[in-house]
Amino acid sequence: MSQEKTFDMIVAVCQGWGIGKHGTLPWRIRKDMQFFQSKTSTPPSPMKKNIVIMGRKTYDSIPPKFRPLPDRTNIILSRNTQLKESLPEGVIVCDSLPSALDCAYAIQDRGDVYVAGGGQVYRDGLTLSGEKRGYHCRNIFVTHIDKQYDCDAFFPDLSKPPHSSSFRLSNELERLPVEEDNGVQFRFATYSAETSGVSLHKKHQHLRESERQFNRQEESER
Repeated sequence: MSQEKTFDMIVAVCQGWGIGKHGTLPWRIRKDMQFFQSKTSTPPSPMKKNIVIMGRKTYDSIPPKFRPLPDRTNIILSRNTQLKESLPEGVIVCDSLPSALDCAYAIQDRGDVYVAGGGQVYRDGLTLSGEKRGYHCRNIFVTHIDKQYDCDAFFPDLSKPPHSSSFRLSNELERLPVEEDNGVQFRFATYSAETSGVSLHKKHQHLRESERQFNRQEESER
């Protein structure tokens, strides 16, 4: 049996699990940006380099002077075959999350692998079959912002089924230390994969079915 390959996800959410509007962040929290930079750029050993996977719109939302993200291998998801020509040297383009993970795990000096959005990419990460290609999400690092913002993109609510049975908080959210930046309060939380009980394969089947139901509901409301 091949060794299981893992990745982490990292995201900031407001109340209601909103993550953005019109391709940008509705908030500016310097401590959260510092946390993202530190977490994704610090490899498990000095000889390795972390990898950050993100959709094209997420990449475009980064200020030009900060992209590609330094000290990390940047993998951009896009079906545009011409995109590579307009990107800086070293940036990798893949057409799907599974192919990006395949590419990431083929890199010799690979450190930790992070998925950084946007909304559809996060959903793909949650529903990716752990047994089909040997990948599964290990940790989700969530900055919970204690404020409501107007958003049109969302991260799936990890406190509700089916995700609440797949990922667990190490402590109750209300007990986590409260941070504050520019008058906005927030908490850093880590949701870890729950591997006991039902197998990961069955959990991913449940997640995929829930995703299909969600998509059917969206279509019926259009």
